[in-house]
Amino acid sequence: MAVSVGRIAVLLASVAIALFNVSPSAIPSSADAFCSTTKVRSVLPYEVADIPRKIACRSDISCNMGVQVVDNEVAVNEKHVGSRIHRLTKKGTRVRIFYPTTNEAAESAASGQGKLEYAPYGTDGRSLGLGISLTKASSGCVQDAPLAYRTEDCSGNATSTLPLLIYSHGIEGNMDAATQLFRTLSKHGVVVAALEHTDGTATSTVRQDGTEMRFSPYMLTERRQLAWRAQELLEAVDSLPDKLDSWFEKKNVVGPVVLGGHGYGGTSAVMAANGAPKNSTVCGLILHDPTLGMGYGMLPPNKAYNRLPAVTYVSDKYNRAGKRYGARTLHVRGGRHESFLDTPLWGGLPRWAQSADPLEVHEQLAESMAAFVSTRDATSSQVAKGSLLEIVR
Repeated sequence: MAVSVGRIAVLLASVAIALFNVSPSAIPSSADAFCSTTKVRSVLPYEVADIPRKIACRSDISCNMGVQVVDNEVAVNEKHVGSRIHRLTKKGTRVRIFYPTTNEAAESAASGQGKLEYAPYGTDGRSLGLGISLTKASSGCVQDAPLAYRTEDCSGNATSTLPLLIYSHGIEGNMDAATQLFRTLSKHGVVVAALEHTDGTATSTVRQDGTEMRFSPYMLTERRQLAWRAQELLEAVDSLPDKLDSWFEKKNVVGPVVLGGHGYGGTSAVMAANGAPKNSTVCGLILHDPTLGMGYGMLPPNKAYNRLPAVTYVSDKYNRAGKRYGARTLHVRGGRHESFLDTPLWGGLPRWAQSADPLEVHEQLAESMAAFVSTRDATSSQVAKGSLLEIVR
């Protein structure tokens, strides 16, 4: 039986990763032929810390998670993003907050230590799957950095309030699973609050009493899970704006609030938006491959939900299945269901074996999402801008 060169290459790469614990991103792509070789200290906890590797041609993207970290120092041309963890009170839900900060503010947060303190990629030192532990990996986000009070919106206009995206992970996800995407989005002036649900669908979480809750999908019925998740999202809508004001000692830090989610999280976001009171600050929806069939009759029919603008992004698989929702649905060419997370960056197929560069997917997604949360106009040309984005509805 004939075996293609591509299949052999994928097999060899998988063997290298399994036997030698080599980072997938250490395997050069054909596009890297035009890039220079440099020594970069790995941000992943591999023993191959100072191996030569090809880095992306664009000056603002390097290896692994899209941030060049050498001895805990971030590249000079890298825009800083802050990160901190918060816990909601009613159900004890953990939330990871990503927000823009200035280089000067981030550097002052070092408190005379001589270098910035970066938040870990995986909270509690947990693995994000595929046997890859991210205990020592840096997220590229400055721990508890000050907020950038004045930034620019997607049109380049100065603004003193920031849009807030409250995001719901999918089944067996968590608040760390899209760190690179949210870090990229925050560079565009968006505050992101990534929830870690306590309905049993998270990979793991830590309760208020310090005990661990591992993935327990049968802890609740699926209908109860959906309602539970929606309640957590709405609690975040009610409490996070005031909490952000308190943290950063400034009134009205948050402007418009948009709900979003991936997979089952998209279903949860629609459920929460549908149950929000009329005076709610929620003013839009962002959905990534939403599994709306898991709504169990608790969601309004498609096209029936006209109160809020919504934009939906679908991968190749979901596009072929005809998944559509809201005023605008965009197909991410070459995207997989996992492309809306960081999974392609730290596991699975090597980058050179993927039909779309995961970092480029995140860049174009972030620009599109930022345009939507700033304008809430799903049909804007800025929302559909990007070579990987195709309007399918």
